[in-house]
Amino acid sequence: MDEETELAREFASLQLGASAKITPKVDIQSKPLDLYRAHLAKLVSDAVSCDAALVYDAISFPREGATGDFEVMLARLRLKGVDLKTLAVDIAKKASFVECQYFSF
Repeated sequence: MDEETELAREFASLQLGASAKITPKVDIQSKPLDLYRAHLAKLVSDAVSCDAALVYDAISFPREGATGDFEVMLARLRLKGVDLKTLAVDIAKKASFVECQYFSF
């Protein structure tokens, strides 16, 4: 079995496949961290009722590779009349109720 097939099988076992399909930009084969970025986008989009693909584009990759944190640039969500600090607190509260072994809020 080649490495690419084995990697695809491992990702499938995480049961996060629906998150990986939020936008065609998600490429877990060549950018494995995209799986986590897409899942985070899905969690945030559910919390704020926003398009997951838009949230995906608003998430920056960790600066320190595998040990860093993803950052959600809330201003990129283009939500009119919303205080971003309040929004950040609301997202953290809503997302913290979602059981997820991959993220801590």
